[in-house]
Formats: sequence, structure tokens, C-alpha cells
Amino acid sequence: MKQRHLLLGSGLVLIAAVLGGCATGPSGPDTAGAGMNRSPSEIAFHYRQQAAELRDMARRLELEAEWYATVAKNEEGAKRSREMAKSFRDTADEADQRARQYQRQVPHNQVF
Repeated sequence: MKQRHLLLGSGLVLIAAVLGGCATGPSGPDTAGAGMNRSPSEIAFHYRQQAAELRDMARRLELEAEWYATVAKNEEGAKRSREMAKSFRDTADEADQRARQYQRQVPHNQVF
């Protein structure tokens, strides 16, 4: 049972690290991929989608924290899940902020 909790916690930390790294955004002109130029509306859409996925993960972690607190009576597990959920929400907020920055670059009346 303890190994299962350790495996679950390790897996969630790995997911958080991967998703957190994905939300950092482009660092230069060559990051759009193999010579392709992506429009600001495409990039804004990508960040909004990423923010939604991160918020979904945060909701799941909050549910997990509730389960740890009530059913498993594991306050440490609940605390860890809540901290990870907060981290996911913070990263989602950053992704939303980047989406707004790119959306400002989109010409008026352009729909994506």
C-alpha cells in the first residue's frame, strides 16, 4: 500500500514537472518549430488550452486531497496534493497571462 502511494506521488510530481516545463513558452524566434511561423492567435490558443488542462489537473488533485484527508486519514498526502494543485493553478494563471499577451498581437476581427 505504501509503495502504491509512493508511486502515485512520484507520478504526479513527474506530470507536474512536465506540464510546468511545457508552460514556459517560446524563448526565441526559432522555437515555433522546424521553420514554421505560428501566428499569435495559434500561440494564444495553445496557451489557453494548456491552462485549461492544468486547471483540470488541479481539480483532480484537490479531489485527491479530499480523499486523503477523509478516507485515507493521511494529512501528509492531502497537504502534498493541495500544494501540487496550487502549483498547477499558478502555472495555469501564467499560461493565461501569456495567452493574453499573444492575443493582444492578433489583428481585430481575426478568429482562431
